[in-house]
Amino acid sequence: MLKILKTPYGSSVKTLLKTLLQPHQEYLVDESVETYLDNMSPVVIIVQEDVFLFEERYPKTFVGHYFCKSRGSVALINAKVALAEMMEKASLILGFTPTNNKPARLFARKLGFKSNGMIDTAFGEAEFFSMTKQEWNEKYG
Repeated sequence: MLKILKTPYGSSVKTLLKTLLQPHQEYLVDESVETYLDNMSPVVIIVQEDVFLFEERYPKTFVGHYFCKSRGSVALINAKVALAEMMEKASLILGFTPTNNKPARLFARKLGFKSNGMIDTAFGEAEFFSMTKQEWNEKYG
């Protein structure tokens, strides 16, 4: 089951997103979850119980955030479904994963994201990942 949600979100979707984002409040640079959702208006894709947020930072350039309840191959399949949908709109998808989150960094690689090395962020060191539409099409075309 695939759901694609766009703003304005209904109250049940906002509640779900607030619940998902609350543990990550520290990464929202002086914003509440509510303000973040209003300002960034991310594209939200729900595949089964997994939720994927994509913020459009520049035209056709998105930053992805993945909240997977599923694990292993199911999480990978669900993420690929979400990415396939996003690649209809995006030329480039980026990710910034804290270096201490090794499972998430491995997950990005398994999805086909390319590492562009480590960068310093406001939240500490992160690995910078990217995937272009062309790279997606070559891998999954």
